[in-house]
Amino acid sequence: MSYGFINVPGFDDALPQINRSAGAVTVKSEATVRIPLEDYVVTANGQTAKITDRGTVKATHANGQSLVVDSSTLQFTSSKLYYGNASISFEVTDGSAANGGKGRVATLVLPVTVTPRSNQPPAFTGSAVEMQPGETRTVDLTKLTDYPYPKDLPELRYSVVSKPTSGATATISGQQLTIAVPDTAKKNTTASIGIGVQDDANAGRAGTVTVGVVASTRPLVQPGADRSITKRGATTTIDVLTNDQPTNPFPGERLRVVNIRGLSGGLPSGVSVTPSADRSRLQVRVSDTAKPVDAHLQYQVADATNDPDRYVWGDVTVSVQDVPDAPGTPTRTGSYDGGQATLTWSTPQGNNSPITGYRVTGTNGVSKNCGTATVCTLTGLDPKASYRFQVIATNAIGDSKPSGSSAPISADFVPAPPKGITVTPNGSTPNQLDVKWSAVATPNRGSAVDNYVVTIEGPGLSDTRNTGTATNTSFAGAQSGSPYTVKVSARNSADRNGTVVQWNSASASGTAVGVPTAVSVGTPNVDGSSGRTVVSVDYSKSDGQGAPIQSYALVRASGQVSCGPISGGQQVDSTGPGGGTLRDGNAEDGSTTSYVVVASNSFGFCSVSRPTSSVTSYEQPGQANTPSVQVTETAKGVYQLSVTPRGVQKGRADHYLVRYDAGDGWHDLPSGPTAALGYGVGTAVQVQGCRGPGNSYCGPASAAAEPATPVLTEPTVLTKTEGQALSVRAPANGTLTPTYEVRFNGSASDANGAAYTTTSVVPDRALLPGIPTKITITVTVDGRADTWDYDADPAPETSTAPTG
Repeated sequence: MSYGFINVPGFDDALPQINRSAGAVTVKSEATVRIPLEDYVVTANGQTAKITDRGTVKATHANGQSLVVDSSTLQFTSSKLYYGNASISFEVTDGSAANGGKGRVATLVLPVTVTPRSNQPPAFTGSAVEMQPGETRTVDLTKLTDYPYPKDLPELRYSVVSKPTSGATATISGQQLTIAVPDTAKKNTTASIGIGVQDDANAGRAGTVTVGVVASTRPLVQPGADRSITKRGATTTIDVLTNDQPTNPFPGERLRVVNIRGLSGGLPSGVSVTPSADRSRLQVRVSDTAKPVDAHLQYQVADATNDPDRYVWGDVTVSVQDVPDAPGTPTRTGSYDGGQATLTWSTPQGNNSPITGYRVTGTNGVSKNCGTATVCTLTGLDPKASYRFQVIATNAIGDSKPSGSSAPISADFVPAPPKGITVTPNGSTPNQLDVKWSAVATPNRGSAVDNYVVTIEGPGLSDTRNTGTATNTSFAGAQSGSPYTVKVSARNSADRNGTVVQWNSASASGTAVGVPTAVSVGTPNVDGSSGRTVVSVDYSKSDGQGAPIQSYALVRASGQVSCGPISGGQQVDSTGPGGGTLRDGNAEDGSTTSYVVVASNSFGFCSVSRPTSSVTSYEQPGQANTPSVQVTETAKGVYQLSVTPRGVQKGRADHYLVRYDAGDGWHDLPSGPTAALGYGVGTAVQVQGCRGPGNSYCGPASAAAEPATPVLTEPTVLTKTEGQALSVRAPANGTLTPTYEVRFNGSASDANGAAYTTTSVVPDRALLPGIPTKITITVTVDGRADTWDYDADPAPETSTAPTG
């Protein structure tokens, strides 16, 4: 195995650094070690580093002697008895010309390990603890001691060398320190405890335990509410802290009252409160004229810590007593039974003394003790008399003043509520409700019924009327479909002398019924697929206005339509309450009309929609008669068909369609002659009669007329030059072949008697010098013949070579 090494030089501008290979600086406690920089600092230029300034050299845990021997040597001596980690820091330069001649400069820190000297004494490092008032804590002192001999820890002995202040106590038992903070210790104060330590050979270094007093976390005191009930003219004393002691967080220390508020300006006239010197007792004096009201004070409680953040307010109520106030004026309540009256009244203020009873007194010597209830029934009253009553309240102080006198109260018997009340819509008048009820008998020993009061309440209608002894009435003006409540009360003389009476009444409800809402109709739909017009009308649903819809009817209008019964038109269709499309397929052919939809509810009330747009109805005619078809010459050589309908076998037609072959489609009948399917094509013409616009109402087709053929007779002469063969193209007549008779200058044959044809040579005009040859062609097609005249074209001139 072989090895190779590579030396990597540093950068020329590298700063001085600690030599990591030099090992740690180690020295015994209180001994001195020299530190040559050439061993512990490396530079990029290889020069020994130099201290830039003695003031830059600092050390931890040193004894205070000079740390610099010379510019390239340092020294370190620990403080007395110290051992552990320390350090020395310094600024050095490599002495190069860099940085303006100052060289490359760096601040370095060199760790120093201080080992214990032989027989190193212990050192107490001390600590700081936070404690609350009233708290006790025990501290293990060995955990706060630096001692390099763990096995010898048991031989360490501790003592209190300076006692704490602020009432705290410190005691040592063995190696345990017990600290006790009193309940009265002030928050944010401190107490210092000096602790000495030694082993079997030497006294060690003493230290301090600092105790910082923090706010207590014990629960706050919870003052109980205090109440003084004092009669007018009396004096009482309240010890406000008596009921607070159970919640004292420091039971060994007495609570204190540090403040009272509400004494100045917070007490009612005639009430005075005088606190004791320590504010814990309040003397309450109430004059004879003080008002019987409550007054409120507050006192602030401090516990043993006297920490303002722990102060708590308690409440004191001073209650002045008196006889009750006068009860409220009695009024009648409950059922109005004859011969008795039930009274009620408002509870008066008891003035801080509970009410123990009420007494009702009335005219004619009536009196009754009613206990503490505020409702009392007096019986045995004369039904023919009227009474006034007063109420007196009593408490421990005495009787109140009498209440105000009640309104006159009758002991008459009140009629019973009516029975059998019905509220029904009127069957002939929309939005009218008819009310009926059974007569009420005269109450036992009471006066007779002489009137009924009827009240109706509901949307847009509120009315009250007297009917005398009649047991029915009607109310108009209700809103369709709205509910109404009717109340009926029978009356007699129980309210005589202004006596306030609670009349009996009964009620019933009913819903007003009116004219259904008119439906909205759409544009009529027209269907002629059946051969006659079928009109269908769609519409919206109607609201029955208090009664269910019974039916919808379609009316063919002939004027202004009204309903119940229908007039001004004819009903042609109807549906039930579910609605559906309404149709009319029986209107007279050619008639024009509009439609309305009538909605009817179960009470017979009805409404008429607005009219639809007008619709004209049609019925297809019967089979058309066989038409007249004539071949007509519309121009020379042009023969077309003239088709003339001959009516229909049933009904009427206002226009016709035509077809020229069974496989042909239907066309509007032309107004004049036509080539039909084309010249030379035989045509068997049929027609059908139609009604209305378009072709929706057309009857059956007629029988086919005798075939007829349109033809053309004019040929096309392609060549007619003298001395050359005649060339003729036949007229365009499909498969029909024409026949020709050809004449030149009136002659039908040549000198040999041969008849001319359409390919004969046209004679030269030399026969008649200066006059062109006359050509006559007679063309016959399907029995139609026409003659056509032409002048022959001269033969081209030929040149003759000169002779010489």
